[in-house]
Amino acid sequence: ERRVARAGLEAATRLNLGKSLLIGPDQGWLRDLTDRYHLKPFYVGKEAVRQSTDLDAWEADLPQRAATDETSRLGVCLLQILQAQRGRPTAAIILLTDGATTSGATLSEAAEFARKRAIPLLLVGIGNESPPRDALVTDLLTDDVVFVDDVVNFDFTVRASGYAGQPATVQLRRQDSSLVLADRSIVLTEAGTPQTVRLTHRPEDEGVVEYVIELLPLDGEINADNNRLTKRIDVRDSKIRVLMVQAYPSYEYRSLKDLLGRAVKSTRNADKAVDLTTILQSADVEHTDQDATAQTDFPVTRDELFAFDVVIFGDVNPAFLGHAILENLATFVTDRGGGIVFLSGSQFTPRAYRDTPLAPLFPFALESAVIPNPEIPLTETFSLLPTPLGLETPHLQLGDSPANTKAIWRNLDGMDWLLETPEVKPAARILAIHPTRSNPSGEPLPAILMQFVGAGKVVAHNMDATYRWSRHADRRQHYDRYWLQMLRYLSRGKLLSEDQQAQLVTDRNEYQTGDTVRISLRLATSPNGIGDETPATVMVEHSHGSRREVGLSRDEGGGTFSGSLDDLEPGVYRIWLVSPQISPQPAAHTLRVVAPQSELVHLQMNASDLKLAAKKSRGRFYSIHTADRLLRDLPRGRQVPIESLPAIPIWNSPILAGLFVALISLEWLLRRRAGMV
Repeated sequence: ERRVARAGLEAATRLNLGKSLLIGPDQGWLRDLTDRYHLKPFYVGKEAVRQSTDLDAWEADLPQRAATDETSRLGVCLLQILQAQRGRPTAAIILLTDGATTSGATLSEAAEFARKRAIPLLLVGIGNESPPRDALVTDLLTDDVVFVDDVVNFDFTVRASGYAGQPATVQLRRQDSSLVLADRSIVLTEAGTPQTVRLTHRPEDEGVVEYVIELLPLDGEINADNNRLTKRIDVRDSKIRVLMVQAYPSYEYRSLKDLLGRAVKSTRNADKAVDLTTILQSADVEHTDQDATAQTDFPVTRDELFAFDVVIFGDVNPAFLGHAILENLATFVTDRGGGIVFLSGSQFTPRAYRDTPLAPLFPFALESAVIPNPEIPLTETFSLLPTPLGLETPHLQLGDSPANTKAIWRNLDGMDWLLETPEVKPAARILAIHPTRSNPSGEPLPAILMQFVGAGKVVAHNMDATYRWSRHADRRQHYDRYWLQMLRYLSRGKLLSEDQQAQLVTDRNEYQTGDTVRISLRLATSPNGIGDETPATVMVEHSHGSRREVGLSRDEGGGTFSGSLDDLEPGVYRIWLVSPQISPQPAAHTLRVVAPQSELVHLQMNASDLKLAAKKSRGRFYSIHTADRLLRDLPRGRQVPIESLPAIPIWNSPILAGLFVALISLEWLLRRRAGMV
């Protein structure tokens, strides 16, 4: 700090420590080096940039210099400097650095070229070899659209160095408020080890909300700006449009119909939560006159079906459904983003749909499904056991805390019938299992499964008796919450796709330099004029104005165009659709490209690489405390002719001509005296 202060600099940063070695009233190196050598100064970072050799100008510029490059390519810069010399005699290369290379070759790798040219590297390591004390929050994942009173999970990663074993607190709040909505105490792990953290929240008001995830600053932390992330979420209080289909009036059907008919949005909003339509295949013709929710036929056209958000598909007789209807239902999920719940039954669903367009939607192999023998009476009941993944799924979170949710599920008994599905598809998620029964491989039999299929979600119930939860006063609220949360969860994708018939999206919103950006154009429907061979093009514009066009190719299935983009420089980019012309045009998409995280995470001095580079080049390594020895250790410079002096015409001088004649005459006289002439 005293060295930095004597040089007229303020904070004792690594950059200022390096500056203090070069300038200052007493200890500055620049003037000494300039007097003894032909000095060529460079700044190194992303590139090696030659500086003016005017000593006064450089001394004036150096104090104002800042470290602004987004990458440190030390090895590349050293090679550029060696190339710039082009065989000129070089006494040594002095480099003041922390040795942290974030891109390209390291110093020790490039030092081999310096050794071959007999140029020693004199390296001054600036910084601390121990990892700096810092923590940061990255990789925030949550839903873009949620409903009022839904459980919203905020999943993110915490990384820390220098705080292993120390406690820390993460908080969730709104951008415009200091009120803490959720918090959690964690114990920080070893340096570089990612730690996944989840905070949950139930929003109470609709609207677009900017949420903030923050890790409270720690003692001695070098950078608190990377402790927070924000996420904009659309919180809705919309009515869900549900189509429920069943062959016969089972207890599950009747209980669900009663729940969905009376459900309101929230305790603060008494409006109906569900716009329900029911189809009971075995009902009389007069049933539609007696029940306002009932209709006789399954929606035939896509437009009729796509008006719904979620379909509850019970034990349904496929004889009343044509192939085209089943294809529409599959498209409703995969392309339109709709949600579907399959309720297994003893007569039709799911085994009757093995060779139909619905088969790919089921999260298990239909040919392996086994229905309990109806001749064997069911005498034992069981409670569903949520899996760890199930407890993290929003619609299974029935309590206000994980512990409360586990306790609730332990008391939700009454199941007695279970469809056995031993072969689960690889992409399926098992949310709940039978507590004791297993398949031939010894794995628990699944009871509730879920999978993503295209743009939509599928939930499969291998049992049909959740209605029993509603028969107990102390469990009815859990029954209501489970089903309403599930329907809202399944409808999110559909509601989002309705807002934007065409969407421009990328796989992430923030990238590091060198990452591949994957761009997708998603179409909810096929607009007029867009055929199977129609190409798509987007424009990618950097914030400083440069542009480039990127072509997108249609994926199999027809609903998505995809393309990729590499080698983007750091900055903010805006992407918009150029062709085809779609009405309405999708909103422009924004993404950010940032410098590699290693510039912010790996801040310690890489002394091992510096020492290796010095050894390879037959140079020396100095710490900031021994740097004063460097000037004494510098090799002697070699004199190099800079330029030739102009010729002097000596024969035109009468004095020199007379002197030459006198010397010739003197030689003749001496020879004559000696008898040599």
